[in-house]
Amino acid sequence: MRYYEIILSEPTPDGKQGRIVKQWQSHPGGKYDPGAQNIMFDMLVMPFGVFAGNSTITIEGISLNDLQQAQKFTGLQFSLKAGMAQGLPLANPRQAGLIATGTVWQSWGNWQGTEMTLDLVITPTEIYIDEPGNVVINWMKGSPLKSALETSIKTAYPRAKINVQIDPNMILDFDCVGSYASIIDLMPTLEAAAAQVGKNIYSVYQAGTILIYDDTYKPSPISIDFVDLVGQPTWIATNTMQVTTVLRADIYVGAQIKMPAKFQNIPGLIQTAQDSYPSSNKYSSAFQGTFQVLENRAVGNFRTPDGQSWVSIFNCVVS
Repeated sequence: MRYYEIILSEPTPDGKQGRIVKQWQSHPGGKYDPGAQNIMFDMLVMPFGVFAGNSTITIEGISLNDLQQAQKFTGLQFSLKAGMAQGLPLANPRQAGLIATGTVWQSWGNWQGTEMTLDLVITPTEIYIDEPGNVVINWMKGSPLKSALETSIKTAYPRAKINVQIDPNMILDFDCVGSYASIIDLMPTLEAAAAQVGKNIYSVYQAGTILIYDDTYKPSPISIDFVDLVGQPTWIATNTMQVTTVLRADIYVGAQIKMPAKFQNIPGLIQTAQDSYPSSNKYSSAFQGTFQVLENRAVGNFRTPDGQSWVSIFNCVVS
């Protein structure tokens, strides 16, 4: 059973959830609502500096009042929880959770025939709107980047959660000091400086958290089961794999995922006889081992029965 919860709330100075202005959900009180609105969304999580546009969501079956005052939602805080709820044999509610947060950048209503819809364009709150021009880095000679970066980001974006996973031994033999309009402008400088000591730095904003990490960041791998896969994984570039799974909130950019090794123990699997051994190659995956997630895209259409209409798409590199 598919699950979602959308909350639009007033912004607050401390970044916590303010007064809820509007809420749509598929399981009010924990029980499925057959009359829940259909929603269609495309949520993107990309590294800083990689332009991919803003995230969008369409809510069908809105009230006439919301249609007539659609512009009132502009500027509100947005959060989307989604995934699978209990109800289907292979559904895993533990994989559901917070998919995206941000600010409603644009909001408009549409009425065509008997269909009334609300469209929202979502932009990351802290990164593109909030107090630009206050990112100052003071990475002094002989000091670790981790502490300098934590101080800089917390000062510039006090309402965001900060997660810096960088080798504490990453130091330079020269000062790296500067002021930048945003964290997006800061990252190329850090990437160039880290390259001086043979390191790569990655950064991303997702679900209210700014994550900055390097090659030493190795969180515990999250296992991908064959029943989680939607279609076949594929190589899209050198050492870069794209894998599509049922919609999941527990896998984030920077996470390590472990691909399944074999098809064994899948319900209904029938193995071939010894004399047709070559076909047993199909019981193993060509994509085995551990990969690190670099990009994440969540795509959903709540009432479309197609399995590909409620998925997470991950671009990963060999770990």
